Amino acid sequence: MCTYLHYGIFMSKIKILILEDNLQIADELFLILNPQGYEIKIINEYKEALEILKLFKPQIAICKMEMGKSTASIDFATDAYLIHPKTLIIYACFYPTKKVLSHMNHINTIQYIYYPWDEQKIKNTVQLAIDEIEKNKKKESLLDKLSGTEYKVVDLISKKKKSKEIADILFIAEKTVRNHRYNIIKKLQLPNDNNSLVKWAMMHLRD
Repeated sequence: MCTYLHYGIFMSKIKILILEDNLQIADELFLILNPQGYEIKIINEYKEALEILKLFKPQIAICKMEMGKSTASIDFATDAYLIHPKTLIIYACFYPTKKVLSHMNHINTIQYIYYPWDEQKIKNTVQLAIDEIEKNKKKESLLDKLSGTEYKVVDLISKKKKSKEIADILFIAEKTVRNHRYNIIKKLQLPNDNNSLVKWAMMHLRD
């Protein structure tokens, strides 16, 4: 049976989910990050992590690059995006393989950390994610009119995803994506063309 660990009393509202099947490594990460006052949950099983994500709603998830023989953290990042699209992903891995490098621009990936851990690198990487979260907070008021799915669509547009790619990621029809784009344009009172939406998304959701 999988274990679910919740540590201590925390001073910060920043929530971090650690997805790691090696509890010794997970504890090493916890011991580095806990003094910073974050609220941390450690999960050692993929499916349980997705369930916890719905309730815990972490701003940051640190994921082992591979979880078991068939499921990668890359898959977790994709699934997590559907549940809580604002969670930023930090991959933890032993060395920068071609697989790691090929996913440098994956959905919501903020950075990579490598084992053996450089304590300061881990702290800096988490701080980088926090800085990104703070910047995103300033943009949220512009997106209050959008539904959850519409937010995901415009967020993926800002990541230069085409309608077909967005449909595949969100498991919806490409026609549904086009309908969402139309509704987003209306809600944001943009000129009635997709280029105006792309420009808006790039301006407001990308640095």
